Amino acid sequence: MKVLFIGGTGLISSASARLAIAQGIDLFLLNRGNQADVPAGATSIIADMRDQDATARALAGHQCPTVIMAQDEACFSRFSIPGGQRW
Repeated sequence: MKVLFIGGTGLISSASARLAIAQGIDLFLLNRGNQADVPAGATSIIADMRDQDATARALAGHQCPTVIMAQDEACFSRFSIPGGQRW
């Protein structure tokens, strides 16, 4: 199963990412690239969610049926995943 974590490199979310990978999940992490600790087995996609155009370009060609907001800060009240449902 393909899953996209928005975040996934912080203290708590990286532990969740490692657990997901251990469960056999094909994990993608959309993050700003500020953390060097990307869990082994995850694919890092670099973009800042505050820049919708950059995020759309970074996610082009990716299709993940499950998206999890895994970042430590709640800075978005509404966002959209290109090709997905608006939340």
